[in-house]
Amino acid sequence: MELVDTHVHLTHKDYTQQPDGLAGVIKRAKRVGVNHFIVPGLNRLSSYKAIDLAMTYREIMPAVGLHPLSPDEDLNLYEELIRRPQSKVIGEVGTDIKAGPI
Repeated sequence: MELVDTHVHLTHKDYTQQPDGLAGVIKRAKRVGVNHFIVPGLNRLSSYKAIDLAMTYREIMPAVGLHPLSPDEDLNLYEELIRRPQSKVIGEVGTDIKAGPI
């Protein structure tokens, strides 16, 4: 069985600062059947990092996003991110936190 981790912040230091690095994290995940990873951005910077990871690791699909608890950012600046060929998913858009009437 092939598994996909649909929400893993591989840009976070908990993963990147492992003794064997992110490559080791991915290798261990593959050993137990997790072969693909959707890496959501929480803001513009982490979205860029997710795209960079996808350019290094074919197993990673970045999800450009803005978490509702992140500082306010100019959403127009996200247009460049979502137009990159590596961007296939938009995530962390705040549907998990009710901010008011919809």
